[in-house]
Amino acid sequence: MESAWEFQEVIGTVGFFVLLIGVVFSLIWRSAFIKRVKLQHRHDDRYNELAAKAEEGQAALAEQLKAIDERLARIEASNVSIENTLKVVE
Repeated sequence: MESAWEFQEVIGTVGFFVLLIGVVFSLIWRSAFIKRVKLQHRHDDRYNELAAKAEEGQAALAEQLKAIDERLARIEASNVSIENTLKVVE
């Protein structure tokens, strides 16, 4: 051995590179986690938009159904008056 500290220098260098690799992997892991969270938020936002559109569509359909019910009631009333008129004519 050339120096009494050579073994410790090798251990220190290996430890430094292990630490460096650990930091790089933790940064990669963190960025992947943040990316997944952002994607999940975007997915949730799209789902909320879809739910809002579906709710609006249901409200519009309910209004149309109410209008159709009113028209049907008027037609039925008209049919009753026509039937009464026809009974009187006979």
